[in-house]
Amino acid sequence: TWSIVRVLEQFLSREGDLGVLLEAFYELYCDGFYFLKTLGFEYGFTSVHRYEPDQWNSITEQEKADRLNPLLTAAMNEAQSILSGLNDGTLQIVDDRESFNGFDVMDDRTTAYADEIER
Repeated sequence: TWSIVRVLEQFLSREGDLGVLLEAFYELYCDGFYFLKTLGFEYGFTSVHRYEPDQWNSITEQEKADRLNPLLTAAMNEAQSILSGLNDGTLQIVDDRESFNGFDVMDDRTTAYADEIER
């Protein structure tokens, strides 16, 4: 969990290459952390992963910004939602030795959000 939290924090504070961080979300998504689908697949894969690593690194900072800026607000909101869920316990990664990946995810963020709206 701590490594996911660290990547989320880096992304939210805009530490480093945001495209590389989106790529990291995609890799984590592929490893079975399916709650990262929006960040990893919808944003990371469609904007960054389709480039070869050397190709992404060779484009200018302006070209990277042009590709990432249209999705940045939505991606930041999703990253904050995931980080908040991990911090408040509505999103948990738990050991499950019987599952394929050795873990399971309990995601109650939608329920918590619905409860908040009803209040």
